[in-house]
Amino acid sequence: MTKKYKLAPFFRVGMQSNKLYLGFGSVQKEVSLPFLQNIYLKTASKFTTPNELNHTDDVEKDIIEEMLQKNILIPEEMYHRDDRYSRHHLYYLMSGGMSPEVQKKLKKSHVIVLGCGGIGNLLATALATAGIGEITLVDNDEIELTNLTRQYLYNESDIGKYKVEVLKNAINAKNSDCEVTTIKKHIKKIEDLYELPNSNLIIASADVDDVCDLINIYAIDKKIAWVNVGYVEDVAVWGPFIIPGQTGCLSCQDNIASDKTENKETKELIRSINKGYQAPSTGPINMLAISLAMFDILRFLGDYGKIQSLNKRIGLWTHDLKFEMQDYSKNPKCKSCASIKE
Repeated sequence: MTKKYKLAPFFRVGMQSNKLYLGFGSVQKEVSLPFLQNIYLKTASKFTTPNELNHTDDVEKDIIEEMLQKNILIPEEMYHRDDRYSRHHLYYLMSGGMSPEVQKKLKKSHVIVLGCGGIGNLLATALATAGIGEITLVDNDEIELTNLTRQYLYNESDIGKYKVEVLKNAINAKNSDCEVTTIKKHIKKIEDLYELPNSNLIIASADVDDVCDLINIYAIDKKIAWVNVGYVEDVAVWGPFIIPGQTGCLSCQDNIASDKTENKETKELIRSINKGYQAPSTGPINMLAISLAMFDILRFLGDYGKIQSLNKRIGLWTHDLKFEMQDYSKNPKCKSCASIKE
């Protein structure tokens, strides 16, 4: 039987200022010449119902090939509207991924979420609802009243309960197919990380001093990808996305302000000023960081598209909506990762 194709449901057309717009967003194409507009529209209309990849001339053949390359034309059996992940599948197709394969890879993935507070709370839920097969939650905190302003999976009745346990129940209520494991632990030393199970990705969202430095050492040794997601005051931050052997690591570049100085007086003054620091945290900034990071996380685990935070840390300054990027490209003299090979 000859294979049939149809228009991907995300594809639509429109006219503005005598221009034909084929698709919108990242797949958008503008056609100005009227005779080409007619050919494009007639070609697309042939596939509003499943049809074979036949063509009348070379121009139509080229248009069909273009639509295939952009996943605008898909095999008729590829998309099923009643599939749980059907809307995600359309996004994967629009982003250059073949949706069945992407979803299978997500299902086989195991992600560790270190920290179940303002970031980890919703991020773990986003992972589960996207179809990640296994999630390990790591945190030792109990829910407090002040958490409820931004840690939306927790309720007043949960105050005093462990975050990992409440979050596990919330995730399972949304996707019972996701296997969720909880570990009540604060990561304080490198040995704590070696007690964790093997995984495809570690997401660091814990607000513990130096925890990212420990994860960096551990991830390089185990050759496990990891990414930091969080916020710095009003800046939503994600990255660098580190894949040992392929990218730089957290130690490759000196981008983090600290108390590192040979002047003892200066060091003590910095420490005394910062001792009472409490990070401002608000739900919208947390959700921004989570949303932006999730694009890269799904691209990595689903193996499609371009990971934006490879070799860089990206911050969205929410007061004026500007992006800032810090370089974390590979340093051949890095003491932590220079000897690692792909």
